[in-house]
Amino acid sequence: RMQVWGDIAGNETTTKAAFQQIIQKEGYRGMFRGLGATLVTVPLFWGVYFPLYDETKYLVTQHYPNYAHQHPSLVHMGSAVFTGAIADVICNPLFV
Repeated sequence: RMQVWGDIAGNETTTKAAFQQIIQKEGYRGMFRGLGATLVTVPLFWGVYFPLYDETKYLVTQHYPNYAHQHPSLVHMGSAVFTGAIADVICNPLFV
C-alpha cells in the first residue's frame, strides 16, 4: 500500500503515516488485510521448498560425489537457488 500511496500522492509516505491512514480509513481490521492469503500461501511455499531442496541436494551428491565433497557450500547454494525458483514458479500465482 505504501508504494501505491507514495506514487499517487507524489511524496514519500512513512510507515507510521501509512498505519495511521489504514486505521483511520479501514479500522484495525485493515491492518490484517491479506493475512488469510498469506497464511495459505507461505506454508504451501515452504511445503514445496523443503522436500524439493532435500531431494535436489541428494541427487547432486549422488551424481557428483567428488564435486559435492570438495564444494559442499556450492551444492547447498545451487540446490537452494534451483529449489527457490521452482517453488516460486509453483506458488507465484497464489501470491499475486
